[in-house]
Parts: sequence; structure tokens; C-alpha cells
Amino acid sequence: MKKELIINADDFGLSDKINQGIVDAYLNGIVTSTTFMLNMPGEDNAVELAKKNKSLDVGLHINLTWGKPISNIADVSTITKNGKFYNKLKLFKSFIARKINPLHIEREIRAQIERYLSFDLSLTHVDTHQHIIIIPIIYKIILKLAKEYNIPFVRFPFESYKASLKAFTLQNFLIMNSILYGNIPAYNKIKYFSGVSITGKWDKIEIINFLDNLKEGITELMCHPGYNDLGLTDNSSKLVESREIELNILTDSVVKRKIIDKDITMINFKNKLKEIQNAK
Repeated sequence: MKKELIINADDFGLSDKINQGIVDAYLNGIVTSTTFMLNMPGEDNAVELAKKNKSLDVGLHINLTWGKPISNIADVSTITKNGKFYNKLKLFKSFIARKINPLHIEREIRAQIERYLSFDLSLTHVDTHQHIIIIPIIYKIILKLAKEYNIPFVRFPFESYKASLKAFTLQNFLIMNSILYGNIPAYNKIKYFSGVSITGKWDKIEIINFLDNLKEGITELMCHPGYNDLGLTDNSSKLVESREIELNILTDSVVKRKIIDKDITMINFKNKLKEIQNAK
């Protein structure tokens, strides 16, 4: 088996500076795909950049914990307060207390999928902001909608590199969700996932070590490149400064050379889907 690597930049659409950083990490670096965070200040700019860079593989970054919903507030009242989403902790506590109406979750995720499709962008992959897919009702609804909208790839953030307490917690919830509701869509052949434990604390040595230890099969590495945007203070404080650090690492010549030396094939979700379909 080959060593194949997808490097996905989350938060496309968050701001114009983040968008440009992601595109530069794609054009001049090793990012191969991105996921679109809707209803954010950089949404219009992201649509423009996606259509200008048609070979950039764009998917959907489902968001229920930052900013305002796309749905009418009255239609998603159990996941919002004062017109904005709950933060992740409040969302999780509300789930535990059984205060969330599952219809509100489904309504908002469906609205985000429909809005994304309205931009005439293909939808090959989805993931979730702050890994909210670990919440069982969200996991169940995303799997349902992925089948309904024929979305081939859904991120399963089961960390395969650099263990941490956060990664271990995610793993346990994901195992439980898989037992309760089943596995991710059949098309999803992504064997490994990494990026949870190093979010907000990237360094060049760490990424080179990651590439040195890459396993055979397909791995997705999550990243958050961008140009520093001091206006981003809503639940992203640890990422404000690290985004530009990630951008520099993702475009570093030594890192790019390591990929060649280790015989790593860079892919994205779109071309992997074509390969799977052609093999049938």
C-alpha cells in the first residue's frame, strides 16, 4: 500500500485573512483540501476564492458552536442564546441534560448543507467545528444527512498520532457512537486521522516527525493555516497566532522535500472518490 496524505485546512470562510492563508497554503504548500465554515465574515470571499481555484477540494465545516445560525432563531432555539450558538461546553451540557431538540440540530445542519450547495460547489466531504460529531445526537444526524445528500466522506476524528487526553476522550465517544449508530459512510476509506493533539501548537520538527512516522494507507491531517487576524476572539484565542505558524510550516521547503523523500502521495477527497468509483 502507498502512503497517501490529505491535508485539510479547516475554517475556510472564517475571515478574508484566514481564507487567503488557506489558499496560499494550497498554492504554495502542501494543503490539498479545505472545509467551508458558513455564515462567517469571510463567506463571500471564500466562495469567490473557491471558484477561482477550482482544483482546491472544498467541503463543509459543520458549525454549531460559533456565531449565528443560518436557520431562523426561533427554529433552533434549544441550541442558541441571544441569537448565537451555544459554545461547545454549553452545547454538551444541554445534550446531557436532554434540553436539546434533535429537530433543531437537524434543521441547522440541513440548512448549512443547502446553503453550501447553493454556491454550486461539489460536496465530497464534511467535518465538524470543534469535533462536535462526538455528541451522539449530532453524530446520528450527520450520518443520516450524509446518506440523504450522498456525501461520501465524513471526518472521523480518531487520533492516530501524538496521543493526548483530548484525543483519548474523542476516541471513546467515537467508539460509543459507532456502536450505537453505525459507522461512517461506506465510501469513507480514510484509515487514519491526525491533528487533534497538536492544534494550536504546531512546530516544524513536530510535522517532520509526523511525516517520518506516516503509515501506509490514507491519513487525513487537520490544520488551521491563515494570516493573523486579531479580530478572531470568539472561541479561537489559542489559534489566533498559531495560524500563521502553521501556514509557514505548510509552505516550508524542508517540509515539502520530506514528503518527496518519504514517497508520500498527496491526495484530496475528490480525486480519491474518483479512484474508488473507477475501481468498481
